[in-house]
Amino acid sequence: MDLFEYEDVAQSYELWTDPQPRDLIDFHLGYAKEYGQGGILDIACGTGAVTLPLLQAGYDVTGLDLSQPMLDILKGKLVQLSESQRAKCRLVQADMRNFRLGQTFPLAFIARSGFIHLPTPQDQRKTLLSIHSHLSEKGILVFNIFDPNYEMIFKDLKGKASGPFPRFTYTNAKSNQEKVFNDSVHDPATQLVEVLWTWEEYDPTGKLVSRRERTLRCRWTFRQEMEYLLELTGFKVLNLYGGYGKEAFSPGIKHSIWVCQKNEPARSKEDTGWPKIA
Repeated sequence: MDLFEYEDVAQSYELWTDPQPRDLIDFHLGYAKEYGQGGILDIACGTGAVTLPLLQAGYDVTGLDLSQPMLDILKGKLVQLSESQRAKCRLVQADMRNFRLGQTFPLAFIARSGFIHLPTPQDQRKTLLSIHSHLSEKGILVFNIFDPNYEMIFKDLKGKASGPFPRFTYTNAKSNQEKVFNDSVHDPATQLVEVLWTWEEYDPTGKLVSRRERTLRCRWTFRQEMEYLLELTGFKVLNLYGGYGKEAFSPGIKHSIWVCQKNEPARSKEDTGWPKIA
């Protein structure tokens, strides 16, 4: 299982991710205003960081996520919305690599780095092809990944022992303090980073009362690699940003935000477009 499929992680997830950055919300609302009048597909929607602001702004939103515990939390939040806003929401538990919704959308989001959790180029390609089939003509896909940071990769290179580092501290639902640590290992052969997350829970006296570990796998993707992957799956790149304020992209920065348009017909999942080797 991946990190966000664990129910205990889902329950505490928003305690260490909220509040959402205003620029992230405004960025997605801006694209919704331009392209989202016919409905929006929010992929890897999680507990609703982008879904809820879109619904509050009056858009029809289909939220898709692999994690049922995350969707259950989002369902609980929907009761805070008006009846008319709730009526515009559809939630689907599905794998972004292979889903069928029976409709198309003028706009799709994979917000907050959901794409990096696809561990192989084949998974990435399947996902883009699935999205392509759910976009209307000239439909728009917006997603972000992290541009490879060579200093970070070298520090945590596979075979080296860098050890865990403190990520953040928060107060959980039981009013106990939880300290979160990460220990990362980068494998340049697969472009994968495996992150061991550790939670240490302390009572008000400072006594350690529980400790749990969960594993997360992510894949870094280079700019040229992503450009060719998008072309292969039938997308045209309209913009590439380095931040949610639409900053210019430069290698090694935190964000790599892609704005793409459905373009040429996508090749099938079986047709690689490369000559077969006997």
